[in-house]
Amino acid sequence: MKREFFEIEKIIGYSFKDDELLLSALTHPSYGNERNMTSYERLEFVGDSIVDFIIADELYKRFENADEGSLSKMRAGIVSREPLANIVKRNGFDEYILIGGGRELGEKELSNIFESLVGAIFYDGGIDKAREFILKFASELINSDNSTIKDYKSELQNVIQKRKLKPVEYSVVSHERLENNSHRYVVEARADGKRAVGEGHNRQEGEKEAARKLLELIFKNK
Repeated sequence: MKREFFEIEKIIGYSFKDDELLLSALTHPSYGNERNMTSYERLEFVGDSIVDFIIADELYKRFENADEGSLSKMRAGIVSREPLANIVKRNGFDEYILIGGGRELGEKELSNIFESLVGAIFYDGGIDKAREFILKFASELINSDNSTIKDYKSELQNVIQKRKLKPVEYSVVSHERLENNSHRYVVEARADGKRAVGEGHNRQEGEKEAARKLLELIFKNK
């Protein structure tokens, strides 16, 4: 697999001293179980924390006037499943993943690959090389208008699933019809022992705002 290693190393911009780390980072559990090989799971576990740290550090440096809540919201939109999976697909990392027969990779598994590569680079070359890799591919997601965050409910669900917690619960606290014939919904979101309340002109808007606030609480106490 030397040729394949050379190809993906050119794409990611890092040459491994230990090829076994790269091999593990690209090995899906379905393939590893079939062939008694180490999969990406342990490297992904470490890479997940490193991505969170590097992105938080970069946001802190770039946005000096942003408060903690804004920084948490921006980080949530960058380190979530969809943006990281898109990086993997857009740059062709997925073409080198070793996967068992009949399996298809979803967003969760693709985002895991990004994090496992970060973990592998960290163990092979240190934190500075891991930082270079993360910012090379994720820097474009760090922008002042925070346009990467579009669906707070989906992002909250991603976080909850990743932590293996009970599903998010939403409930309408109150609903009133206003004088201009519009509506005002107050919705509560509960997860991870925390709760947040959001308002909107309909239930969906209220749920989205509640999810946004709950995300901030979760990342604030991470």
